[in-house]
Amino acid sequence: MKTISYLLLTFLLNSVWQIALVVAFAAAGAWVLRNIGGPHRHLLWMAALALSLALPISTALRSGDVTRIEPRTDPQSVIVSMTNVDEPHLLTPISDPAPTPSSSIHVNFKLALVLIVIYGLFLTYRTVNLIAAWLRTRALLRGATPLAPGGIQVLIARCRDAMQVERVELLQSAAVQVPVAIGFYRARIVLPEELLTEGDEAALTAAIGHELAHISRCDYLLNLICELIFLPISFHPAAAFARRRIRQTRELRCDELVAERLIDSETYARSLVQLAGSASLLGRRSQVLTVGIADADILEVRIMSLLQKAKSNIRRNRLWLIAAALLLAAPCIGAAAFSLRLDLNTNAPQEPTTAQQNKEKEEQQAQERRKLELKQRLESDPQFRAEFQEREKRQKLELETRDLNRAALVRLAKISMDQAIQIATGQAPGKVLECSLQGEHWEAPGKLAKDGMVFYHVVITSGEDVNPTTTHVLVDATNGSVIKIAKEEPRKVELGAALKERREPLSGEPLNGKAITLPPAAYPEAAHAARVEGEVAVRVVIDEGGNVVGAEAISGPELLRASAVEAARSARFSPTRVEGNPVKVKGTLVYNFRLGEGPPETRILDDRDRPTRQK
Repeated sequence: MKTISYLLLTFLLNSVWQIALVVAFAAAGAWVLRNIGGPHRHLLWMAALALSLALPISTALRSGDVTRIEPRTDPQSVIVSMTNVDEPHLLTPISDPAPTPSSSIHVNFKLALVLIVIYGLFLTYRTVNLIAAWLRTRALLRGATPLAPGGIQVLIARCRDAMQVERVELLQSAAVQVPVAIGFYRARIVLPEELLTEGDEAALTAAIGHELAHISRCDYLLNLICELIFLPISFHPAAAFARRRIRQTRELRCDELVAERLIDSETYARSLVQLAGSASLLGRRSQVLTVGIADADILEVRIMSLLQKAKSNIRRNRLWLIAAALLLAAPCIGAAAFSLRLDLNTNAPQEPTTAQQNKEKEEQQAQERRKLELKQRLESDPQFRAEFQEREKRQKLELETRDLNRAALVRLAKISMDQAIQIATGQAPGKVLECSLQGEHWEAPGKLAKDGMVFYHVVITSGEDVNPTTTHVLVDATNGSVIKIAKEEPRKVELGAALKERREPLSGEPLNGKAITLPPAAYPEAAHAARVEGEVAVRVVIDEGGNVVGAEAISGPELLRASAVEAARSARFSPTRVEGNPVKVKGTLVYNFRLGEGPPETRILDDRDRPTRQK
């Protein structure tokens, strides 16, 4: 659903400016061709309408194919720490990939759904109108009757020979006031009964000849295709303008054909004026799917075009045609170079359930009890109070140093994490497990030494699931060069040992009671200032020796997750054995961050503190 919404909204967003751009350049090309006869202007506007639909569709599909590369962590895989990499040394640098030129607009997902519903309703309305017009056309044909044999058959034969139309059926109907042509495989012309009884020979010749010109050009089929192309973009005024210009240039071209092959221009012009006087709807499109002499509302322009023939210069006309084609190609180049993209924000606040509210209440009560116990112990035990204060100072200093170092790394980095991942995967294809911005050789907190280095550490895994190959790629954050590529060879294990190694532990089981060393997490100053508190669950991967080799925060406030993950990496557990063999295990550590009247408190919850085990 999100993918469809993204493509549809990207189509609508880009169609707003791309259709306007195409029609504007098409209008400039039509002005260039204003003194050139023939079908060129009509073809120009047909191409403009087709591009008005094709450009937004291609932009949406192209935007949907762009995959944003982000660092991922897989809970089923081992995350290797930096200690497995030797001292970095410089290798051959590679160029930084150029970013894709695009602009992103953030849209709330609920707003996106509202826009999609509105567009869907509008599209349904236009589709119903199109189907209704087609049904009225069928009804019009059913109500029409064949022409009575007589002298008009001679006139019809002369018009058919002049317009080079072999098969056509002429009908008469009182339901139409102007001549219309219907069909392309079995073409039929419906004439008004009033025109047959009261019209003179010149008016009949002009009307029949004009409709035969439509049939010879297959205008009914082209008009149907234009209506289908116009349907998805019918909301845009520029698209409606292009469709109107298609009708007008189509009628101008049919007028030219009749004046060239059948009757002279002056007689045909007088016939058009006569038909306009006898039919009140001339210049207004009927609500049926037909083509006819009344489709254009530019009677004066048609008359002047027939009476004023410009001199033609073949060489100059070719230059004008080339210029018009280049003008129409300009918006295609602009649309390919620039496109708008959407970022759908699906994050929506959710109301806590009753169970969650009860759990929060119990945690608050437990927090109050722990605060009281801590306060009493601080007042009664001077040694504990001194150790507590010293630990607080040390944690605060470590936190300040870490924040200064992070700020310095971000300031010195010249390439983004996405670009570093693209560079790393270009050198070592595979699945990205981890990517982190790190620094080497600090002179002081927040200040690198002269020989210090800022780099991205990208961990990539590839190969089989049983014996994967892990590759560490160090990418210079200042110029995008590859500093080092270190590969860990897969361990060769027997099938039985591999099955034991892959045996799933109690995934998500709290591990607090199995820990040998379990340091508390430092309370981030940013979270303290923002009054953010709560529980952070960290899923850890423990190797055969009891060391944490992977840690990932799976729940909890964002400002608290990094501190909890850092503390979890320092934990140490007793080895787990299955049938006497040490195995890797996974589990969950839960850190409880609370703010009170005293200093901020961080505590690791154990099984007694939690009413239910977290899965």
